[in-house]
Amino acid sequence: MNDAALREAELRQRKLKLVLDKVKEPDFGICRKCKQPIPDGRLMIRPESVLCVKCAI
Repeated sequence: MNDAALREAELRQRKLKLVLDKVKEPDFGICRKCKQPIPDGRLMIRPESVLCVKCAI
């Protein structure tokens, strides 16, 4: 169980590092599918999100 939690934490860390690189790009926070802004609340909870909730379903 600890190994699985560690792998999950490492994956999240890698995603967050990618987000830090992309946060300054003009299309950060824009849904890749519908091109609408991703709500701030979603980005606060899941900053690695590239799709809005509607498109992610």
